[in-house]
Amino acid sequence: MHKLDELLHLAEKNVLKAGTQQSQRYNLRRSSERFKVGDQVLLSSLVNKTAAKLGHKYVGPFKVISVSPAGSCRLADDQGRDSGIWHPSKLKRQSTKMRKERSKSHAPEL
Repeated sequence: MHKLDELLHLAEKNVLKAGTQQSQRYNLRRSSERFKVGDQVLLSSLVNKTAAKLGHKYVGPFKVISVSPAGSCRLADDQGRDSGIWHPSKLKRQSTKMRKERSKSHAPEL
């Protein structure tokens, strides 16, 4: 009985250790991006479940008009209309190269 208790204690200890190591490895490259008011961002088209296999993965650009303390962003389209509040995981910062390319072609509407 004493041996069984030792094995159980050892198993619990190993499970906790493995869980800690896995969470550390998972979080290594995961950092939520922080946006500022005025940033140009793209919104994932997967949130509307309309992304086709060869369709656009992001729509926009949108301008960040406010940021909550938790990091959620209120967006406005290029006409200044409110486009809702979105979690940063659904947003991607628009690079200057993308801005130039998108200015040549009109971005699809939400």
